Formats: sequence, C-alpha cells, structure tokens
Amino acid sequence: MIEKPPTHEKITRRIAVSQTVADGWYELTGEKADVIYNPFVLDEPKRVLTLISPTRLSSDKGKHRMIELANMLEEKNIPYIWYIFTDDTDGIDNPHMVYMKPTLDIGGWIQNADYLVQLSNAEGYCYSVVESLKLGTPVIVTDMPVIHEVGVIDGKNGFIVDFEMKNVDIDKIYNSRLTFEYEPKNDSWDKELAKGKSTYEFKETELLVKNDVWKPKNKKVSVIIPVYNQEDLVIRALDSIPDREDIEIIVINDASDDNTQKNLINYDYRHGNDKRSLIIYNNNENKGVGLTKNVGLDNATGEYIVELDSDDYFYTEAFNECIDELDGTDIVYFNLRTNDGTVFRLTNNTKTNYCGNTKFIRRNFIADTRYDDLKACEDYYYYNELLKKKPTEKFTDILVKHYNYPRENSLSWKVRNGVIKPSWNT
Repeated sequence: MIEKPPTHEKITRRIAVSQTVADGWYELTGEKADVIYNPFVLDEPKRVLTLISPTRLSSDKGKHRMIELANMLEEKNIPYIWYIFTDDTDGIDNPHMVYMKPTLDIGGWIQNADYLVQLSNAEGYCYSVVESLKLGTPVIVTDMPVIHEVGVIDGKNGFIVDFEMKNVDIDKIYNSRLTFEYEPKNDSWDKELAKGKSTYEFKETELLVKNDVWKPKNKKVSVIIPVYNQEDLVIRALDSIPDREDIEIIVINDASDDNTQKNLINYDYRHGNDKRSLIIYNNNENKGVGLTKNVGLDNATGEYIVELDSDDYFYTEAFNECIDELDGTDIVYFNLRTNDGTVFRLTNNTKTNYCGNTKFIRRNFIADTRYDDLKACEDYYYYNELLKKKPTEKFTDILVKHYNYPRENSLSWKVRNGVIKPSWNT
C-alpha cells in the first residue's frame, strides 16, 4: 500500500507535469493539481558543420592551419565534425575530428560535406579540390597559385584564405549559401590512361574504424554485425550491446548505398569513451551476408563469438547474464522473441529449427570453419558444419535476443515469401 505523501499548510498550489501525475496525486491526497506541460524551453538547435580533408597531417599540408581553423570554430561556438582521411598516427587531439582510413572512393563523403578543406603551403594540382568542385561541394583553401587555375572562385564556390589565416570569416563560412559557379577544365586523360593498365590494387574490404588501441585486449565476447542498408536499425543493435571492457564489436558494412557508413562513423565519434571496443570494416563491393560474416570471423579476437543481424537487438541485461554462462562449453544457446511476442526456446530438440544467431560459439572451436557464398540461409549450412565437429553444448533458457520478424522486405521475410530462393549464388 502506497502511503499518502506529506503536505504542508503553506502550500497553496500544486503543479503537475502531466495529467497522469495530477490524477495520481489526487488519488493519493484528494487534492487537485494544475497541469503545466513542457517545463523546458529549448534553444533552436544549431546546424552541425561537416568538413572533410583527405590529407597528410604535416606542416607542408597545413596541419597548423587546420588546428587554427578548429580553434576559430570553437571560439564562435560552431558545432562541427571534421572527417580526416589519413594514415598519419600523429593526429590532432580534437574530439570533433574523426580519423578515417584513406581510400580512393570518397566521393560520397565529399558530396555529403559542407566544405572540403585543403590548407597546404603549395600543391601541384589539388585533385581532391577538383573532385569536390565537380561534385558541387564548396572548398576552403589557402591562396595557392594552382587554386585559381583549377577554378576556385572566392565567395562563389568556396573561400580562399591567406596563409596567415588573417582573413578567415567564420560567420560567413558557417552561414553562407554560395551561388555555386564552376567551369571544369577539359582534358584527355582518359585517352592517356587507356594506353596502360592501372597498378592500383583494389581492396575488397577496408578497415574504417578501430578504437581499441588503449583498451584491454583480453576479450570474452566478439559481437559480429553484418549490415547492408540499415542506417537506423544498426544503431539500435549497437545500443543493445553491454558496455563492458571484455566485449569487442565488429561491424562489417556490405557496401551499403544509404547512410549506414556515415551513421556508423558518427556512432563511433559519439561513443569514443565506451569501455567496449568498436571495429568497423567496409566492403567496397557488395559480397552478400555469408562472405561478409567471414570478415568478422577472420578478425575476431574474443574467446566466444556471437552474431547479431543489424535489424535485431539484444536484451542488454540478459546478454550480461548469459556471459556468466560461458564456461568453456563449445556452444552456449539462448532464447529469442519475435515481433508478435512469441518466445522460441532453444533445446536439444529445437536447436536446428532456429540455427541462426541464437548462440555463443567458442572461437577456437570454430577454427577455420567459414560461411559459404550464399545470399540467404547461410547460417543453416554453417551451423551444420559446426555440428559435424561434435561440440559440447549448453542450453541456458535465457531470453537474450529480439528477432525482428516478421519485417517486410527483410532478408528472412523475402526467403519465407519466395522472393529469394535459399540457393547458391542465385
């Protein structure tokens, strides 16, 4: 029984933040309360300025100017995020800067930025500046002779700043909507390049983020998340994983063409102080779910591996509880719930009915077993290969995962409705 809360004779008026609170108060005390909603007055949110720089972090490439520009933005309280594509380990210590693995294909990143920034002492051509102009993204550049030659027009398609950074107008950079003008140079490089073959080695998969440098190396669990075009749901999946030092998360973006990659990078930026490790890979071409999962298996370091589809999520506390059950058994099973509330319990009799992501598997037991190149039902064949190795097994009866099914147009939905055939490479 809830006791009547204390009151005071000098209190002549009571204000509740909702009708629910007012009704509850009346039920307990017999006294009425006025309802006033929205106790907070929110300021108009500022637009976040997005900058991008594919550059080395050296004095000749204007590292000191990048630091100065960042300081100017912060003095004006301008919210910003600055993506820097570089291999340099001697980075700038700034929480607004996100370091990215260099890649030739950054057109999408440039197109989504407010400005490309190149503050070098000198350049022979400025390929990234030309690419930015061709994509319609303004530039912030130092007053190098070649800048005028390649078509940068101050105040029209970018801002040209002096080498001492004395003419930088932060307010104009932040608030301007430039009337973009650009005339690309005519060239015949396509004819020249056709004479020989490129020696560039195409990488199928590249490492984008690895934030575990200063974190403990002995991982109990590696969580593998393959993702394709799930820009929102993958964030929910990541949020469901406990923040523990003994967990590493490996996300593999299978060449998504939505905002998945950008959202993942932003997620890492916001969660840089997490205890858990986050590692993000990107397939430069779509490989399919089976081969994408293999990237995670090849790079996992945890004692146990558990997989999570990007549209599903874990029950966080139950996940913690299940970790306590990992005692060296080869496969440790858990239960799952679907969207309609049905709970599927994994037992020795039902384990092959739901052979997908319902288990923690000891990494040394998996050894070199890998997924086949399948578009769907890849987990069925993979799991049966593991069962041939006669694992030790444990059934926890803990409800750990929410299986987002049925969800129209998901991969499992397409298989069950005949849109995709569960066959090899078809």
